[in-house]
Amino acid sequence: MTLWGLGTTCEFHAEDTAVVRKNVEECKQWCELAHDVGAKGVKVRPNGLPKPENPLPTLEQIGKALQECGKTADAHGVEIWVEVHGSGTSHPPHIRTIFDVCGHSSVGACWNSNKQDILDGSVKTYFDLLKKDIKSCHINDLWNDAYPYRELFHLLTESGYDRFMLCEVGKPIAVDSGIAFLQCYRGLWHELCR
Repeated sequence: MTLWGLGTTCEFHAEDTAVVRKNVEECKQWCELAHDVGAKGVKVRPNGLPKPENPLPTLEQIGKALQECGKTADAHGVEIWVEVHGSGTSHPPHIRTIFDVCGHSSVGACWNSNKQDILDGSVKTYFDLLKKDIKSCHINDLWNDAYPYRELFHLLTESGYDRFMLCEVGKPIAVDSGIAFLQCYRGLWHELCR
């Protein structure tokens, strides 16, 4: 059995530096726990831009906080996975800016399969922007034709991604059994990976 990672709500976009500091210290504790329980990583997230008209200071603040968290993660043999998440911060070019500021090899992306990933019907442009940093991946409603999962899975394979994909779905659709739902989901996943 594998404990892939620990999901947190640690976020570093707040305007109040005390809140950011609290989240950094909490993230460090999660890194210690991940090490102790044998998890590969800790998922964190940006969750918005307090000043969307001027995002750069917030993106730099997030990147610097992640750099500090990355050092702790590295010291404990784990990774930090930054979920491509939040109003404004889920825009892949903003995530790229965060990683460019952070610059720590223990910090990478958790691809989140957002509609913001899609440009002209394809995820390739934004995938290529982040592919060298993708360390984890969330997938959700595979039956949703609006998201190009077949293309995403091909791009992940082509990039050498050999890690888990985490299924994030709400209530199973018209299925009485969670096991039956997961069997159907697995079958659809295999079909989309062909």
